[in-house]
Amino acid sequence: MNGKGYGSAFVKFYEEKAKRQCAKVLRMDTNKINTRARCLYRKLGYEEAGIIPCSFNGIAGVDLVLLEKKI
Repeated sequence: MNGKGYGSAFVKFYEEKAKRQCAKVLRMDTNKINTRARCLYRKLGYEEAGIIPCSFNGIAGVDLVLLEKKI
């Protein structure tokens, strides 16, 4: 599935939905080790606002990268 544009389409869908709801900022997160997603989000104009260590879906020791973009 790499390079087919699914990730960009997914983000565009949520950006348009947020705009229709008059949101000013869209925030999301991804796993710190997901370098492909982090690269994609950066390319789409998202900034990394911070990294939060947590448990995610029952998995301890996950670092979530918080991303945001003014829309």
